[in-house]
Amino acid sequence: MPSPHVDLLHLKTSRQEQDGSLIERYWFQWSNRRKWGKMALRLDLLDEQGKPISRSVIRLPPVRVQGYIPPTGTRPQQLIYDSDVRIYLDLMVGERQPVFFSYCTIGVYKSESVRGLLKGKLEEESPVL
Repeated sequence: MPSPHVDLLHLKTSRQEQDGSLIERYWFQWSNRRKWGKMALRLDLLDEQGKPISRSVIRLPPVRVQGYIPPTGTRPQQLIYDSDVRIYLDLMVGERQPVFFSYCTIGVYKSESVRGLLKGKLEEESPVL
């Protein structure tokens, strides 16, 4: 089975209060999209043993490339899309803390699952009204 048709990176986790409960919002950024049409991702948050804590399906809209940021000595060329490249998942704070994430493309562009480390920074935010 092919690898996912998009790359996903964990950016940060923000902690905030919402409706009297403490939630953590996990922010991701997708890049290097290899299919331009509608796409669906299955995104799981995993504990330290690799067991799922949360599973979500995220639908990405069709995109077009509008330009690119040239490569540097430490970073490859980065495409600029006509769509927001950030996505997030909300999780109520509980006993099991996610340590990893895994994702795959599903539906028409089905792929194998790829696992990554939740290594973005943690930010405390003010309460959501």
